[in-house]
Amino acid sequence: MAYDSMEQVFLLYKDKVYGFILSNVYNEDLAKDLTQEVFLSLCLNKDKVLDMEDINRYVFLTTKNRVIDYFRKAARDRKNHEQFIQIWENACTDMEKRIDEEHMRSILDQTINALPPRQQTVYRMSKFQDLSLKDIAEKLNLSPNTVKNHLVQANNYVRNHISTESIMILLIIGLL
Repeated sequence: MAYDSMEQVFLLYKDKVYGFILSNVYNEDLAKDLTQEVFLSLCLNKDKVLDMEDINRYVFLTTKNRVIDYFRKAARDRKNHEQFIQIWENACTDMEKRIDEEHMRSILDQTINALPPRQQTVYRMSKFQDLSLKDIAEKLNLSPNTVKNHLVQANNYVRNHISTESIMILLIIGLL
């Protein structure tokens, strides 16, 4: 049956198209939008549509495809959103780690700077230059026992002046 106008097609199929879409998307506003898109598509092909003998099949194929396209786009958007969230969370975690590390370095530097000068030197040579007690003793012209005593005192001071959770962070980042 050929139709005289798109208005006839619209009046005949609007409720059926809307009902089908609503039964799939469960959202009235979305169903209205998709119904409008279906009829826009039909209007863009009105010459073809008005000359069809079996327009019913074409209307519902167009409707079904519009619903499928919606779900494909929604899945793609959800995947993109999840990827964005993952990237954002990783970036935030990295940033938090850098801030924590910088904060811990600052606390450690302040604590080391409060040590007597010789203990500061011994501590820095041991922890930051990774020198052995023997090497430190040779460089500073001290006995290994004196270097050991300075290092023990410095370690005790640092541990006593930095909170337990800060010590854990410093251990994790390798500064203590």
